[in-house]
Amino acid sequence: MSNTASYASARLDGVLDCRSMSIGILNTPDQSTPVVSFVVIAGAQRHPVWALDRLAAVVYCYCLAANSREEQKIELNVSANLISGASVNCVVASSIHWHTSKLIRDMAENMIADLTRDGSRSWSTRWPSTDIMKLPITGSL
Repeated sequence: MSNTASYASARLDGVLDCRSMSIGILNTPDQSTPVVSFVVIAGAQRHPVWALDRLAAVVYCYCLAANSREEQKIELNVSANLISGASVNCVVASSIHWHTSKLIRDMAENMIADLTRDGSRSWSTRWPSTDIMKLPITGSL
């Protein structure tokens, strides 16, 4: 048996349902990080997905921009890692490619820049929610 680690990955192509987004903070032993959960719809399937740290801010801002234009869905491609617990797999996004209008893209990118801009405080302390969230995995396999 080799000593190399194996990772499971996933790719989802579909639409982000902006109405499904929840935001909060994920506490880890070393720090707290912004987190979002959302649903990607691919045909008849609905896939729960999570994003952490700066990617959480990106998802949050794209949803805000879409909602401001009264759009509730954004086409995207999600690359993700699967994190497994005793009985549940959790999809955690590692990158997202957005397929949307220039208007929504520009609005979202401006919001991301404002939220993550360097300043006297860490951008994560400016995150708009302090609700504690947990990835839906428990135990080990």
